[in-house]
Amino acid sequence: MQNIKAKKESMIRLAGMVIILLGLLLSIVLDFFINNPAFYIMLLMIIIPWFVVIILMKLEIDIIVDKSLIWFIVLIVYTLIMSFIGILLYQQGTYALIFISTAISNILLILSWHYALSIFKKKKIVFISGAAGYCVLTFLFRLIPLITHIFWLIAIAPLGLVVLGVILIMFAELRMKKKGLLNWI
Repeated sequence: MQNIKAKKESMIRLAGMVIILLGLLLSIVLDFFINNPAFYIMLLMIIIPWFVVIILMKLEIDIIVDKSLIWFIVLIVYTLIMSFIGILLYQQGTYALIFISTAISNILLILSWHYALSIFKKKKIVFISGAAGYCVLTFLFRLIPLITHIFWLIAIAPLGLVVLGVILIMFAELRMKKKGLLNWI
């Protein structure tokens, strides 16, 4: 049996991706505490199609992968329509802002999770930008509402998991790059 080079780094990258997924799922669960139930359902209606399409892309389903640009355009239009409906229903500015920022941050994190293990530079930029966007939006619009509803340590757990996952992935990739085992294309 042949020894795989950078097996440890590959496992660290995979662990980072799993940790980001756990952060995403925990974030979606905790969103229930800052949005009323009707808007939580609307938020799920925005996020679930993105998650399903990304999962199908990861499974390399031909109809999704071959027409990925069309799927992303459809998802963006759908998200804009649902967000507009959410704003109309939730006419208080602060709550509408929290709703929109929550939806955007979750979508950014879903995209970041999808491209986490990519070796392509453009997709790696999407990974880092999506994670950074999630962190900024979470810090600005989620933490204070969450802290007022639940214990602060639980409130920052998704953000901490995402940051930890990104750090693990970048650490492993930089180690692999230093060893000459990884080149971003």
